[in-house]
Amino acid sequence: MFDDLSFDDDRWLIDNGLADIADPSKLYTKIVERRERGDDGIEAPVSKLTGNFSLPRRGITLFGAYSGTGKSTFASQWAVHAANQGHKVAIMSLEMPSDFTLELMAEQSAVVKEPHLPYIERFANWADGRVYLYDSTAVTSEESVFKFVETAVKMLGCSMIVIDPLMQITLGSSDNPIAAEQSFITRLASLSRDLEVAILLVHHLRKAPAGGQGEKARPDKASFLGSTHLTGASAAVCTLWADPDKREARSNGNEVDDSVGGDYVFTVHKQRFAPWHGSVHLFQHSNARVICNSKARQYRAIILEAKECELKKEQSIWSQGVDPTSGLPENWGQETSPMIVTKTQTGRSPM
Repeated sequence: MFDDLSFDDDRWLIDNGLADIADPSKLYTKIVERRERGDDGIEAPVSKLTGNFSLPRRGITLFGAYSGTGKSTFASQWAVHAANQGHKVAIMSLEMPSDFTLELMAEQSAVVKEPHLPYIERFANWADGRVYLYDSTAVTSEESVFKFVETAVKMLGCSMIVIDPLMQITLGSSDNPIAAEQSFITRLASLSRDLEVAILLVHHLRKAPAGGQGEKARPDKASFLGSTHLTGASAAVCTLWADPDKREARSNGNEVDDSVGGDYVFTVHKQRFAPWHGSVHLFQHSNARVICNSKARQYRAIILEAKECELKKEQSIWSQGVDPTSGLPENWGQETSPMIVTKTQTGRSPM
């Protein structure tokens, strides 16, 4: 628009209201870059969603379920899967203490109920540098949330952030809760776009009305607590519905009837950057807090040996009297095995 003009700075454009106006020819390059980049969202931990839905890297995904039906568990599973794919993940769990969150993630990594302590230690070592946990369950301020997001991205290099739940965050002034909610969600959405980070925001749903279907009714966008500003400002809106009859049968030790459908239904109600909207049926693993693709209820555990190999190599360097932060000796690797890089660090976790 003004390529033939020269300015010492952008002040003239700003003063004349032109700084935020772009020529179509300039936007074309962004289209090319986006197409070349492809889908760089955070892939779901269940392959039924592959190609249809991933957490957008430049927006909020609002995610909810009825109370106690698996929303925090599935959010944690998504984070474990992302870390296994090479993403750095930050988790602000405001209801579950951070050590409980770590234990849950270790269980999902091992796909074993209550893994023994040596495995949890191995997982914790593997998670160092991959997963960062907010170590407080106190009700926090919105400014603390914004600072956590900025620190996680700018200082730690995270590409996925889990905030769980929204209700534990104090939003602005109590005099006008709707305005405070709108201010928070629009600012958080803007931050996610500017930092190009995927934010999974876990939120509660309204209690199912008495006298109706209760929790047998599948939730929709209107089921979220709060105003429509939450769903409007989010790049994606998803819910997880747990079949109450199958949950009751499992809790009573009875056989579940898989002919009626999945134990869960994951639904994408809104997806701003992709056309697919729909639902997939998922199943509860029989031996761990893990959600699976099919009624076979199988899920592949994460192999942790790669991180252990790195630790052993570092210990070997120290045993030679060499500071690993100063670089490796010139003959390193001639008599020892090179560092092993496996799919645990760089590849996709099979379902």
